[in-house]
Amino acid sequence: MKKLNTPIRIFVGLLFIFSGLIKANDPHGLSYKMQEFFEVWGFDFLNPLSLFSSLGMNVLEVFAGIAIIVNWQTKKNYMAFIYSHTIFHLPNRVCFIFW
Repeated sequence: MKKLNTPIRIFVGLLFIFSGLIKANDPHGLSYKMQEFFEVWGFDFLNPLSLFSSLGMNVLEVFAGIAIIVNWQTKKNYMAFIYSHTIFHLPNRVCFIFW
């Protein structure tokens, strides 16, 4: 199991970095998606912060990928990954099912 730990950790770290850089290519697109989520959740007052939030999310995702690759606070990074996917992806799937 320990032999698999390092390649999986590097793969997940590279996945974070790749995902963050792809999203950084079009921060306005992520901003529009965040505005849609805010409208669905009823948090319209957060719409002016969506561009800042999308840029911050991109930067944190790249830094989390680097932290995972160098094995710095790995458990906290994995928990951040789980929380972020729960917050941003689960409502999208629920809205798709009930739409």
